[in-house]
Amino acid sequence: MGHTTPSAHSFDPETLSVLYAAFDQAWAEIDHHFRGTLEMEAARLRLANAILAVAEQGSHNSEDLKTLALQTMVLKYRCLRGVGH
Repeated sequence: MGHTTPSAHSFDPETLSVLYAAFDQAWAEIDHHFRGTLEMEAARLRLANAILAVAEQGSHNSEDLKTLALQTMVLKYRCLRGVGH
């Protein structure tokens, strides 16, 4: 697993609350797909990075963040597994 670069963005407390909620909602939808501590940690990190990437593009709506982050994760996992190539 590659290293991630910390975000150059900062978020106000209200936006952070939205980011946390989006993460929790998204994780609740996908957590059953991952087994073992290392796989779960990697998935949670990918999800967090996906949510931050969406938020950095200007979306601060919890549902939008969740949906777009999950779509990003699906695409990344398909690429990692070679699906669709």
